[in-house]
Amino acid sequence: MTAYEHIAIDLTDGNANVLLRSGIVAIFFLEDAHAAHAGLVKLAMQGFATRFMTVGPIYYPDDDVFGEADIEEVAALLEAHVVHPAQPPKFALLDSAIHAPRFSAAYCGMDREHLAELDWPQAVCGLRFTFSLEAMDENGLSDICDFAAQCARALPITSGYVAPAFIWREGIDEDVAMKAVARLCRRYRCMDIPALLVDCFETGTGVKGVYWCNFLGPKAIALAGGEARLVTALADTDVRVERIGDERLQVTLGSLPIFGDVNRRQDLSLYQWVFGLLEAGLHPRTVPYMDFDEESMQAWIGRFAGGAS
Repeated sequence: MTAYEHIAIDLTDGNANVLLRSGIVAIFFLEDAHAAHAGLVKLAMQGFATRFMTVGPIYYPDDDVFGEADIEEVAALLEAHVVHPAQPPKFALLDSAIHAPRFSAAYCGMDREHLAELDWPQAVCGLRFTFSLEAMDENGLSDICDFAAQCARALPITSGYVAPAFIWREGIDEDVAMKAVARLCRRYRCMDIPALLVDCFETGTGVKGVYWCNFLGPKAIALAGGEARLVTALADTDVRVERIGDERLQVTLGSLPIFGDVNRRQDLSLYQWVFGLLEAGLHPRTVPYMDFDEESMQAWIGRFAGGAS
């Protein structure tokens, strides 16, 4: 097995609690109302826990504290908090209650009809998985991609992706982590900032950006000019375009993900080229991430601008 060379980011507080780490994310945006796909989300989160979270207890937010469960209790937890919640859910399974997670599954459900009345018609539901990069090898990356592709086939996605990412502890001291993210993202261009709640409001039925492995649903494909345009434009590149279901595509840039380190002059031309093809699917951003202003937010969203058209 070939080790995957990655960037190790590890920001801690005075008590050695990890506030920020590097990892891999798989994220999916779902267009339909929460109730229409709640059962499928439960299966995806349960499958993730069974496959990747079998060592140690599993934590979940329970009002202002964390509850603790073992793997046998996950199905009942998801049934209560995702399938039959009192209101559209914000729920997560975490491998730690005090550190930025290595492995986690988080879901953000939206009452799309109500939000449309409040002038947020583009709001979508979101599902986020995080994976540890520690001891990661090419087989481990393949497992992640296989799991993500299964999710992309099973869920009613508008879009999704797999990418290296900044993973932070949400809640206490989140602002400390985000200050570091706002600085580091200027260097590591291919690392995602997976702020799920904001992205659910802002991504809409298009795409968030360009990543190592991209999943496109029907509307995202249409906004990109159609499957034929993508296949033709990427035919002689190191990009693999695969049909993974009815009106769903997987677009993978290279054999392994890169971090896009501009200090090391990492080649970003492939990402710039694909960004040009998908740029029409990006919705204008109105809400910046924590510790970003409007200018830095737009700069990050458009960091690969200048590719194909």
